[in-house]
Amino acid sequence: MTSYSESYTSYILSRLYLILLDSFFVRMLTRFGRFIKRVWNASLTRALLVRDGAAQRSLNGSIAIKAANFIVSIPSRICTLIYNSNPELWGSSAAVKVLRGFGNHTEVLLGLLLFGILSVPQESWNNFYSLFAVVGIFAVFALRSLKSAVSPPDIKEVGVWSVFFAGITLVFTVVSTSIGASLRFLVFHLTGMLAVLLIVSSVKTKQQLKNLIVIMMVGLAVCSAFAFIQRMQGIEVNPSFTDLTRNKLMPGRVYSFFENPNTFAMVIVMFLPFGVAGFFYGKGWHYRLFCAIIFAVAAGALLMTYSRGAWMGAVGSIGLFVLIMRPMLAPLGLMALILIFPFLPPAISDRIMTLFSGKDTSISSRAGIYSAAMRVVSERPFTGAGLGSDTVGEYVRLSGFFISNAKFTHGHNLFLQIAAETGIFGLLAFCGAMAQTLKRGFIAVSGAFGRDKELKSLIAAGISGLAGVIVCGLGDYPWFYPRVMLMFWMLAAIIIAGTRTAIENNDKFIINDKLED
Repeated sequence: MTSYSESYTSYILSRLYLILLDSFFVRMLTRFGRFIKRVWNASLTRALLVRDGAAQRSLNGSIAIKAANFIVSIPSRICTLIYNSNPELWGSSAAVKVLRGFGNHTEVLLGLLLFGILSVPQESWNNFYSLFAVVGIFAVFALRSLKSAVSPPDIKEVGVWSVFFAGITLVFTVVSTSIGASLRFLVFHLTGMLAVLLIVSSVKTKQQLKNLIVIMMVGLAVCSAFAFIQRMQGIEVNPSFTDLTRNKLMPGRVYSFFENPNTFAMVIVMFLPFGVAGFFYGKGWHYRLFCAIIFAVAAGALLMTYSRGAWMGAVGSIGLFVLIMRPMLAPLGLMALILIFPFLPPAISDRIMTLFSGKDTSISSRAGIYSAAMRVVSERPFTGAGLGSDTVGEYVRLSGFFISNAKFTHGHNLFLQIAAETGIFGLLAFCGAMAQTLKRGFIAVSGAFGRDKELKSLIAAGISGLAGVIVCGLGDYPWFYPRVMLMFWMLAAIIIAGTRTAIENNDKFIINDKLED
C-alpha cells in the first residue's frame, strides 16, 4: 500500500506549495516581515522591556522584605518543629506522606483551584472559597519542609512593584472611607497575593508549569462548552447589556458561569493564547489536538459574548503572541483580519461598527461614569476612597458625583478604578507591577533565554493574555468579580514562574555547552 508521502496527492500539494513559496506575493510579504522583525529588535520599546530596573535591585537587601519572608516562612518552621518533636511518629504517618507528596506538586492543586474558579456557576460560588483553598494549599506546601530542607518562599521573586502594590493595599485600607467594606475586599487581595507567592515559589520546572496550564485549559473548555449549551437553550436579550436600538440583529449574549458576558469574555482573553501556544509549539500531536480543540471552543464562545472590548483584546493578544514568536507573520495576520471582515455574520460586523457610530448608549454612558471616578481621584488623590467597588460606589453616591437613573457600580476602567480606590500611589504601583512582569517575560523570551521553544511559547502566551485583558481594562473593570481578579494575578504569577524557569534552563544549556567543549 502506497504511503501518503509517496502518493500523487502529496506530490501535487508539495509542488503547489513550492510554487506559492516562490511567488512574488510571498517574497514581498517575507521581506516586509523581516523589516518588522528588524524594527522591533532595534526599537527603544524592546530595549526598555528587556532591561532590568534599579528598583528591583534595591529590594534584595530591604529589611521589610526580610521581615515579610520570615513571616511567610513561619508555617514551614512550625511544621519542622512538630516533625522534630517525634520523627518516628510523623515519619511513619501515611497521611503526612500523602500531604508531602501534594506539597511537592502544588502546581496540581493550584491548577485544580483555577479549574474550580472557571467551572463553578456564579450563584454557587462564594469568594471566600478561594481564600480557604489558597490557605489550604499554602499549608500543604509548607509540609514539604518535613524531613527535608527546602527553600522557603522568597517574596522578592514576585517583584518590587508587586510588593509595593501589596503594601499599599494593606496600609491604605485603614484610611478608607469605609473600613468595614474595604476589609472585605482586602481579603480578596490577600488571596491573590498568597496565590502569586505560591505559584512563584512552587513552579520550578517546565513540566510543573505545563501541569498548571493544562488543568486550567480544561476549566476553560468546560466554561466555554457551557456557553454553547446556553446558546442552544436560548438566551433572552438583556437590555442592561445591549443597546437594542443599535444592535437589532444581535441575539442574547452568552455568559457561561459568570453572570456577565463582558466578564466571561475577559476570562477567555486571558487564557486563549495558551491554546495557540500549545497547538504550534506543544510536544506530541495529542497535546496539540487538545489545545486546538480548546482554542476553537473558547474562540467560538468569545464571539457569542458579543463583547467588543474583549474582541479587541483578543485580537491584540494573539497579534502580540505572533509578534513575539514569529514577527515575520505579523503582516499576514493583519491582512487576514482585513480580508475576513466582509464575510463576518451581520450580527458580529454590525456590533463592531457600533464602536464608531457614537450613538451606542453603553459607550455614551461612560462619560458620566468616568467623570464621577475622576472626581473621586481629585478629592482623594493620595489615598483614594478605599479598597473595593462598593466603597467607591458608596463614596460617589454620598458625594453626588453621579447623576443618573443607573447605579454607579465601578469606574469601567481598570486604571481609573484602581486610582479611585488606592490613589495615585496605588495606580503607580500597579502600573509598575504590570510593566515589570511583562518586562520579565520579554527578557525570558529574548536572546539566549528563548532556546526552549515550547517554554518560550508558554511565557509568550502569558504575556499576550495579560496584555489582552489590560486592553479590555481600558473600557471595563475586570476585577469587579473577585475570582476574576484572582485569575488575573495567577496569570501574572505564571509569567514570573515561567521567566525564572527559562533563565534556569538557559544556565543549564550554558553549563552543558561548556562540558561538551
